[in-house]
Amino acid sequence: MNKTTQDMMGNESAEYFASLDKECRASSFYESFIDGLDCSANIKRVLRELARRTACIGGRVVRIGKIALDFTLKVLGEVRRRFPNLACAIIVLLILKALLHCIPVIGFILGPLLEPVFMVVLVGVGVFKDIMEIVRPASEMHYCVQSVVA
Repeated sequence: MNKTTQDMMGNESAEYFASLDKECRASSFYESFIDGLDCSANIKRVLRELARRTACIGGRVVRIGKIALDFTLKVLGEVRRRFPNLACAIIVLLILKALLHCIPVIGFILGPLLEPVFMVVLVGVGVFKDIMEIVRPASEMHYCVQSVVA
């Protein structure tokens, strides 16, 4: 990185990325996680390359790939924990999308038309079910309180 770019970035952004880099898990975690995935060797190779990716920010070498993988894993974990129905809907959506594109000729034509419909319907159902799981206990509590008061 040349001096002018380094001056423009400033030490604050370098410190920020360095702190993110320190928060990331050890390299062995990513290696074991990638090895445990049930996917092709090419995808595993790309994920390993991403985990090893570095960038020079503010004169410091930062493992930007680990930061990206760590952020993605944290977000997916939170979505799965807080919104299980939405997470299931996203998985079903990805499977349907892959199956749709596997159909010769028709998949190429119908894919761009049906994907948004699948997305709206499945994500909508997942969000609705998650919201109903949150609202239902509150409404049951309301009825319990009313029956006790009456």
